[in-house]
Parts: sequence; structure tokens; C-alpha cells
Amino acid sequence: MKILNKSIFLITGKPGIGKTTLIKKLISFFNLKNICGFYTEEIRERNVRVGFKIITFYNGEGILAHINFFSPYKISKYYVDIQNFEKLVIPELSLAKEKKIVFIDEIGKMELFSEKFKEKVIEIFNLNKIIIATIPISKIDFIESLKSLPKVKVYEITFENRNQMLEILKEEIDKFLRNSNYSCGS
Repeated sequence: MKILNKSIFLITGKPGIGKTTLIKKLISFFNLKNICGFYTEEIRERNVRVGFKIITFYNGEGILAHINFFSPYKISKYYVDIQNFEKLVIPELSLAKEKKIVFIDEIGKMELFSEKFKEKVIEIFNLNKIIIATIPISKIDFIESLKSLPKVKVYEITFENRNQMLEILKEEIDKFLRNSNYSCGS
């Protein structure tokens, strides 16, 4: 797979360390007309996590996984709704051709049940775009192949560095933007 991308930022870390929080903070620094993609949020009932929802920038939001429905795709106690995921995410990620920055939270086990998602990720990684994505810390062959691509930078969030990671990534992205013809701010 030949990658023509200039800059891909992959954020990893243990579950609950703050990857999605970091993504949401990074999103706030860019003009929304220049970005596409999605992030995930927990669905909680009585302070107990019962699932995850997907929030896109242009295609709405919906359930990714939940404990209260059945699907042949399951991670831990969560059943993954691949059809709903693809319905929301594939059209959203198709906008990457006309946007400058793509956010993907996350390229993880639940999302990777979808072959269409894997194909779309490879397609996007071959575009000349800034890509900011989260990945799990566990080794998954598809993700390991992405991590080894040229121009991919992997950042691990830890308890020790998580308060500095926003500034580190902003500085890296700003450095990339200054050295290119991109103009993604507001």
C-alpha cells in the first residue's frame, strides 16, 4: 500500500486515559468546514456504561454498541451494530476527499468488524490529508499495518503526559500546517 499522505497522527493509550477527550479538544481548534469524521461517547444509564454512540460532523449520530440489543458482533458485553455504524460513518468519511482534516475516534475492535470501514480507512490514509485518529493500545494486525506506514506518528497518552498531550499535538499539527500550504484554522 503506497501512502501519499503528509501527516497522520495516531493517538493510543489505555482505555479511559482520555483519547476521546483529547480528540474533542483538538476538534475545537479547527474550522468545522475543514473537517469531517466522527468521535464516540459512552452511553450511560444510572452512572453505568451500557454502550457507545457515534457522533459525526455531517451525518448525525447513532448507536455503535449497546448491551440491550443482539448482534452477531460482540466485544465484551457490548453488541456492535455494524449496519448503523456503516450507515453513519461511511458517508461521513467519504467527505474526506473535500475536507482538509479527518478525525477518526476510533480505529478499534468494534469498528474493525466492518470491512467497509477498513477499506475506507485505507482509502483515506492514501489521501493527502491530515488524519487524527485514536487506536487501542492492544496489538491488532490491521492497526499495526497502519502504524508502520510512512508519515504516521504515534502518540501514547499516559497518566504522566496526558495533561501535556494536547499542547504536544497542537504544536506538531501547527508545525505541519506552517510547513505546508494548508490553512485550517477558523
